[in-house]
Amino acid sequence: MEKQLLSLMQELKTDFNGLAFGMDDLKKGFSDMKSDMNAVKNDITNMKSDMNAVKDDIATMQTDISTMKGDISTMKGDISNLYGEVNTIKGDISTMKGDISNLYGEVNTIKGDIKQLNTRMDKTDAKIDRMEKKVDSIEEQTAGLLEFKTQTNIELSKHSSELTEIRNDLRIYKSLTLKHEILLDKTVSS
Repeated sequence: MEKQLLSLMQELKTDFNGLAFGMDDLKKGFSDMKSDMNAVKNDITNMKSDMNAVKDDIATMQTDISTMKGDISTMKGDISNLYGEVNTIKGDISTMKGDISNLYGEVNTIKGDIKQLNTRMDKTDAKIDRMEKKVDSIEEQTAGLLEFKTQTNIELSKHSSELTEIRNDLRIYKSLTLKHEILLDKTVSS
């Protein structure tokens, strides 16, 4: 029996040593678990901090959304105003089209007037040419008569200066008419 008891004691000792070794493993496992739990607690704390930051971001976003809603409302009003302005501009454009149509009529009238003036100027040039021929004829006819020649020269002098003035006036008038035609052509082209 003693042998059995010793054997049993030996078994118990072996079991106890095995339990002691198992306890060490359990302690180590518990310590590891405790470290893991602390890590999880830290993660939870960090998550709570992150959640608070997210809540702050959401609050900021809600404020931004409210601001944007106000901005959108303001933009809708601005767009409505722009539509009104566009309609006003359309009316102005319609009025301008009528004005332009009237201007085309006036331009055509002015062109007709210019053509008439050009015709008159051509007739005046012809008259001037005839007058010059008459002056030349008078000079030839009066070559022998001194007194008549003197009076004729006086008249010729008058006519020459008048002709020069008329020619100068005609040149100026032609230049102005040409400028007006160019200006009218530019206006019509525009």
